[in-house]
Amino acid sequence: ENDFMKTHHQLGLDSNQLTSIPKTFKNLTKLKCLNLGMNDLGNSSFDKSIWSGLTHLVTLSIFGNRLTDLPENLTACIRLESIYAGYNNILGLHQTPTRNHLLYHLNTHIRHLHNLQQLHL
Repeated sequence: ENDFMKTHHQLGLDSNQLTSIPKTFKNLTKLKCLNLGMNDLGNSSFDKSIWSGLTHLVTLSIFGNRLTDLPENLTACIRLESIYAGYNNILGLHQTPTRNHLLYHLNTHIRHLHNLQQLHL
């Protein structure tokens, strides 16, 4: 583990044609802002374990990818305040068919993110 992973607070990897995020991202323990927008990320691009180390993350930008759902285990990011996930294929969390079901599943999916103030879909 190098000094970069221990000290940096922002990481911008937008518009890099990324197709996956490595497990080593969980070592970015001081990261507060992560921009993964405008890549080629899908639901299987994120290893579930990466979120467990990102406990200081406040802002996550994953707009403009191929996501159909928010990343699994995102609730491990307990300080997360803003998620920018627009311009994806998110039709509903867990493929729910109606708006009321979407709101219900959205609530159950991220209800442990007590600091969440903004969610842009």
